[in-house]
Amino acid sequence: MSTLFALKEKLANVGEELAKVSAELVDKAANAAIPIEEVKELQGKKDSLQTRFDLIKEQHDKLEAEQKAKLRQDKITAAPTGEARLIAAKAEFIRAKILGRDMSPEAKEVLANTAPLRALPADGNTGQHLLPTTQGKEVIVEPFVRNPLRGKI
Repeated sequence: MSTLFALKEKLANVGEELAKVSAELVDKAANAAIPIEEVKELQGKKDSLQTRFDLIKEQHDKLEAEQKAKLRQDKITAAPTGEARLIAAKAEFIRAKILGRDMSPEAKEVLANTAPLRALPADGNTGQHLLPTTQGKEVIVEPFVRNPLRGKI
C-alpha cells in the first residue's frame, strides 16, 4: 500500500493532468474548425482522468483518516504494562496542565488508582534531601551582580 505522501503526489499529478485536459477541451470546443471527434476524444480522456482522480482521492482520504485515528488513539489504554499506563497518564497530566485543558477520564482513573503525584515523599520530609548532596554543602544565595536582562524578557 502506498504512503500518504505518495498518494498526495499521485493525486497532484492526476489533478494537474485533469486541469490541463479540461482547459484543452474548452479551447477545442470553442473552436469551430476542430472536428467533433477530437472534442469527444478529449471528453473521454477527461472522464477517465476524473475517475482516476476520484479513486486516488478516495484512497487518500481513507489513509489520512486511518492515520489521524491512529494518532488520536488513546495511549493510556493501549499501553501494554501498568508502568507504561502510569507514564502515559503522567504525560497527559503534564500536557493538560501546560495547555490548560482537561484530562481524559482514563488518565484520571489511572492516576487516582496509583500513588499520588508528589515531587517529594510526604512522610517525615523536612526538605533535607531537596538538593543533591554535592550541592547541599555550599551556600546558595542570590547573585551579587545584577543581571541587566532580568525584567526585560
